[in-house]
Amino acid sequence: MTVKLGTLSHAKGFVIDKLRKQERFGGTHVPVMFLSQGYPPKWRYLITQAVDILKSEGIVRIEKKRTGRDSAPHAT
Repeated sequence: MTVKLGTLSHAKGFVIDKLRKQERFGGTHVPVMFLSQGYPPKWRYLITQAVDILKSEGIVRIEKKRTGRDSAPHAT
């Protein structure tokens, strides 16, 4: 099945594929803001929406982790 670039379905697939390629399973995590890198700037707002939907579906887990002096949401 082909999904058109710039749709929410494509953004969800992009996030899942990026986490899979980086092997972010279980205890390893990545900052949520880094998930939008590599996606066209015109549609980067869809990545945050996709992460929220994937979180509500239970596919992605979001936790607050410490990054230097601050803390930021990380996806696993």
